[in-house]
Amino acid sequence: MDPRSVALLLVGFQNDKFSEDSPIRGFVEEQHQLDGSLAHTVRFVQAIADLPTLIITTPIEFEGDDATRTRRPAVLTAIRDMGLLKSCSVGAETIPQLAALGDRIITIRNRSGFNAFAQTSLEDTLRSHGVRHVLIAGSFTSMCVDSSGRAAFDLGFDVTILTDCIVGRTKFEDEFYCSSIFPLYANTATSSQMLEQLRGSGAD
Repeated sequence: MDPRSVALLLVGFQNDKFSEDSPIRGFVEEQHQLDGSLAHTVRFVQAIADLPTLIITTPIEFEGDDATRTRRPAVLTAIRDMGLLKSCSVGAETIPQLAALGDRIITIRNRSGFNAFAQTSLEDTLRSHGVRHVLIAGSFTSMCVDSSGRAAFDLGFDVTILTDCIVGRTKFEDEFYCSSIFPLYANTATSSQMLEQLRGSGAD
């Protein structure tokens, strides 16, 4: 696999989702799932940082007046109403472990829903860099990860879900989506398997 044609999409790795005192952490039934996903993701990003692979983060950010801007699911309305993921707030910023890579990670803004492609410049960014294959890591499995993965597939990109770099609200959610939902439109691989492909003998 040619790393020049690949983009890693980091969905929702923000302080308000992953910090120890965040109410959103409480959405996850088993906390070790979240911590394990984060650890695998950070290791993978660090391991590919020297490759020409595009690395993109797509944070959810709620503007102060966006209550009337768009219709959204109840869970996102609840998060907004708690004052979380507010635009320009520390909580909406990328977690320190990934922010440490600085400009190596491109931030695509203006996302306020599950789908990282909706109302953002993500598709244009991918196409302008010649990306054909999109890798996805993030939270939550049945919401932002699945919505973004389906959108990428519908737009003609090959999609791979990194199974050890996603986190669902329950272990069952992760297992069910990885075994029965993602294979309908995407490949699945662990981060170590994907790293082997990216550092393989050459382009496919």
